Amino acid sequence: MVRRPENTRLRQWGARPDRALPRPAVNLLVVNWLDRLNPQAGGAEIHLFEIFRRIAARGHRVRLICSGWPGAARFEVVDGIEVTRVAGRHTFALAARGAVRQAIANEPPDVVVEDLNKLPLFLAGLTDRPYCVLVLHLFGTTAFQEAPWPMAAIVWLAERPIPWGYRRAAFEAISESTRDDLVARGVPADRIRVIHPGVDSTEFRPDPRVRRTAPPAFLYVGRLKRYKGIDLAIRALAIACRTRPELTLDIAGTGDDRPRLES
Repeated sequence: MVRRPENTRLRQWGARPDRALPRPAVNLLVVNWLDRLNPQAGGAEIHLFEIFRRIAARGHRVRLICSGWPGAARFEVVDGIEVTRVAGRHTFALAARGAVRQAIANEPPDVVVEDLNKLPLFLAGLTDRPYCVLVLHLFGTTAFQEAPWPMAAIVWLAERPIPWGYRRAAFEAISESTRDDLVARGVPADRIRVIHPGVDSTEFRPDPRVRRTAPPAFLYVGRLKRYKGIDLAIRALAIACRTRPELTLDIAGTGDDRPRLES
């Protein structure tokens, strides 16, 4: 995992430089299953930290409650974010409610943000403060493609009451498709705002020294997980190659779905 320099900035519509705001600092309490230092961390954690490390750098206080792992410090400051780790990855759902309740009692936050990228925790009822749910995607029936059916059934069932359990919350979706999924499940569209993930164009940009391939090429970069649907890209390429045999697809990543994709 690459740690970007602290002065890295996003080039995106409406972006503002990282500097303290001429207004009172906001106290944010964030809840996510993992932090970016967790060995199991992935894109959800990068997305979370790219947002909230910038908020912390502008003078606001950001506290994160997440799960830990063997040998992890219980309290740690990561990228300016005060991280509190409780329980483990598979027991976090049981411990999160008590940890969040205690954090709210010790120092009431101005805003609570729940990053919903695994099981929903339904913590909105613990506070009357503004509550925001950050949603990358929901699993739905795709959970059955990735997990054993008992666990997949738990995930599927846990997502069903989202409209009721978060009925007073605001939602941030990272794409129109995620917004549409939330609306289809019963979340009012006027409570959802789509904010696309930014791209750090100072870190990720075409290298002028590298020439583009002559035939069109496609690239996938990420974990090789069944639920990500990489096999769909492979099958789509096979269809396209019937008329454009020079097309290629490069897959860069590791994961437990590699043997199936290679078969």
